[in-house]
Amino acid sequence: RMMQQELRLLQRQLGTLFIVVTRDPEEAFALADRIGVMLDGGIAQCGTPEELYRAPKDARVASFLGRINQIEQNFLRPEH
Repeated sequence: RMMQQELRLLQRQLGTLFIVVTRDPEEAFALADRIGVMLDGGIAQCGTPEELYRAPKDARVASFLGRINQIEQNFLRPEH
């Protein structure tokens, strides 16, 4: 967490683009202004952390980004 905070601070101070590759959705949400979710070797969905969390394109993207319940075509997060 301390390293994430330091990286975020450094990025803001320098005003430059950082590209971070991670398999940890929590880390991606902590560091990113925009996230690209890769599945099967391609970008499945790209957007802000909030966009991806609230409106995932499909069940695979939704489940990659955290716990989710699916009722027909609707995705519901546990907090809802």
